Amino acid sequence: MLTQVVRVALLAAFLLLSGLSASQAGTYEMALGQGRAGFTFPDDWKVNKIKRGLEGLSRKQEVAFWIEACFDDELAQLQKEHDKYFADHKVAFSGKVETSQAKKGGATVTTKIFDAKYKGANTMVVSIVADFGLNKAKLIYTEWATTIDDYIDFDEQVGAIMKSFKFPL
Repeated sequence: MLTQVVRVALLAAFLLLSGLSASQAGTYEMALGQGRAGFTFPDDWKVNKIKRGLEGLSRKQEVAFWIEACFDDELAQLQKEHDKYFADHKVAFSGKVETSQAKKGGATVTTKIFDAKYKGANTMVVSIVADFGLNKAKLIYTEWATTIDDYIDFDEQVGAIMKSFKFPL
């Protein structure tokens, strides 16, 4: 799907162009390895600090995403937490996953696009793991758009958040 290619290209831009600054609302910081990373969110998004990073929710929660720093020994627990979240929200996964891996901006980037349904309609769940080689710390980006149309409608806003990435602060 073209939008998926655009999203992966935006991730590459966010990794490569970390000096960009979005002209939108507040900047939120999170730990990444032994440093700090920052992201800027639009005014109408709700941002929560969570255990490993940040949760962003669009105004009506059509799109939710998590930016989390995680060490190798925490990956299984993080996956369990995500599985529970999606089960609680009744997102049904078919088991089909498209996986790709590339080197981008000094990181090994693994992208997974999950075939899933929400309320009987196709939904978009994407997971991107960027391994910067920072003492085994990884940046995990997980996005859920309740519908494919929401994924497309919020593509520009999510891309701007990703491009706002700054590391180190």
